Amino acid sequence: MTSSSDSVLVDNASAGVMIITLNRPDTMNAFSGEMGEAIQAALWSADRDDSVRAVVVTGAGRAFCAGADFSGGAAVFGAPVKKSFSADPFDYHPWDVRKPVIAAINGHAVGLGMTMALQCDIRFVARDAKYAQLRLPSGEIRNVDTYFFLSSTPQAAKSQTTSRRHTSM
Repeated sequence: MTSSSDSVLVDNASAGVMIITLNRPDTMNAFSGEMGEAIQAALWSADRDDSVRAVVVTGAGRAFCAGADFSGGAAVFGAPVKKSFSADPFDYHPWDVRKPVIAAINGHAVGLGMTMALQCDIRFVARDAKYAQLRLPSGEIRNVDTYFFLSSTPQAAKSQTTSRRHTSM
């Protein structure tokens, strides 16, 4: 197993399958900038490595991804240093990979975590997993192409008009 960072583990030793594990179980895999960079690097590597035939993205612990990590206070909303402002934390997305990218949703997928799962080609959701877009009541605009994915995934579209948590995708 090779580690891209402490927050993302990458294992590409299993018969052509790269496994990307969000590895911040103490925060329910809350998404950080470091995590985003490591995920992009792993996806880019998978796309270019002919020995990788498929990619699986999952979370360590009891959550897939609880959304953005707001523990950094105001810095969470600061513009990235390396590029102009964007509501999209990725330069390289799961849909850019020319191989199947599978989300193995082992637990809650909330906000950005739900959107990341929706960007994958295939989603397998644990029976007790929940997903939600919880920003609707505050009037915030969703990020990372969420509207497109919500409108193209009927079960997930429930979260577009409510803030309820749902249990199937």
